Amino acid sequence: MSSADWSEGYVVSVDYTKGFYRELAPSLISFAALLKGKRPPRIDREFTCCELGCGLGISAAVNAASLPQGRFYANDFNPNHILFARELAEESGTDNVLFLEKSFEELQRCDLPEFDFITLHGVYSWISDKNRELIRTFIRDRLKPGGLVYLSYNALPGWAAAAPLRKIFSEIARQNPAAPAADNLKKGFALIDLMEQTGAAFFRANPAMKSRVERMKSMPANYLAHEYLTEDWAQFYHSDVAAQMAGAKVGFVGSLQVVDLIEGVALPKAAATLLQTVTDPDQAETIKDYVLNRQFRTDVYARGTRELSPPEREEILTRTRFALLRPRTECPLTVRFPLGEVNLDEKIYGPLLNLLEAAPVSAREVKSRAETAELADAAVMEALMILTAAGYIQPLPGTGQEVNTAPARRFNDAALRRLKQGRELPALASPVLGHGLPVGLPDQLFLAAEQEGRGGDVRFVYETMSRLGRNILKDGKAMESEGEAMEYLERLAREFTEKRAGLLRMLGVWG
Repeated sequence: MSSADWSEGYVVSVDYTKGFYRELAPSLISFAALLKGKRPPRIDREFTCCELGCGLGISAAVNAASLPQGRFYANDFNPNHILFARELAEESGTDNVLFLEKSFEELQRCDLPEFDFITLHGVYSWISDKNRELIRTFIRDRLKPGGLVYLSYNALPGWAAAAPLRKIFSEIARQNPAAPAADNLKKGFALIDLMEQTGAAFFRANPAMKSRVERMKSMPANYLAHEYLTEDWAQFYHSDVAAQMAGAKVGFVGSLQVVDLIEGVALPKAAATLLQTVTDPDQAETIKDYVLNRQFRTDVYARGTRELSPPEREEILTRTRFALLRPRTECPLTVRFPLGEVNLDEKIYGPLLNLLEAAPVSAREVKSRAETAELADAAVMEALMILTAAGYIQPLPGTGQEVNTAPARRFNDAALRRLKQGRELPALASPVLGHGLPVGLPDQLFLAAEQEGRGGDVRFVYETMSRLGRNILKDGKAMESEGEAMEYLERLAREFTEKRAGLLRMLGVWG
């Protein structure tokens, strides 16, 4: 059987990227609902989650290891993807995730439970109308009342200018279906460059497209193949997707992006004033996309919701603990948001970040500490939301109860063993966060050295990289000599010990 018999126009000649997408985490989806005043499903006890179009399954496996009380299901129709995912789950002893190799049509006939969460990241844009309808049918049939859907997709009007570039690549792929994806991408870039050089009016009318093409050339070929070479590909206005999802008996709750909810940061003042006159919520969201020229939406939908009263919402938020995602020294007080730079008040954010550096804290705990007791309640909560939107901190799924760290430790041990075989993963499991944490290759190698009882031994790191045929890079350039490489690794080892090792231990990733 040829791949064309079952691919339905989707790229299957190359695997998808080894990506980790934290947006798929039930804890973050729940927090988005909470911020909009909706009571999310409980994840401090057994719950169910299904990811549609899981690719290599890395996000599902990491999330399952981080939240062992959940039962995770993940589906992809590419057998290479599911083989990778099942091997990862088996090697790491992650037994609360089930990977299914099914088309969306075949999935309808599977004996599956109802789900608290159904998630899909980008998939909605890359498939046919028929498969989008099958996804909506699955949501209608399998989502529990009160359950949440995470749905992300390429959005209009942000994609309007760049969509014609994609047509160039897809036409080349259609004309050369048996050619390797890399060859079709190369031909596409060559044709686009030639058109730009010969004065095509498209590039004069859209001057930003030249720099966009140059950025694309540095992206992984696997990603470009799945984004630009597939037969089916679509962009959507929010209001159209909301209307489609209504047929699945789910309604729009809000964006997963916390920044969208922060007054003064989310939108220009004039646009915010304009939106106060718009009564239809779906129209308002679509107008926001015009204001921001948004290219990608990360949205949460729900099948029925229980509205929280303002006191209930405030009580839950004040008990929610937050943890740093990066070292304190990598949290500058000048933050860039879509509307520009914001300078954070040192008197508020300095003491707050100092507390977070020591341990996760809630707004209630912040108010109980002497160094932050004078801060107003509203100022504390606003600061926590700003730091969350900046990517410095994240809400945690529990309120201080003990977490089961054993599955995450097993997963991370297996991940580091795989690393020493040249099969690295982009993230490790954090039982504190309730999902994975991206950890760079050098830091994973330092952890692998500790696993071997050779903590701090940069010789181990150098030898491992050499054995795997991997260059040691500084500013994107390979080190030319062993001495130069060892000196650079010594510096990285000191930075790891001083800045990041403690954070990884606090988040339950290691130690």
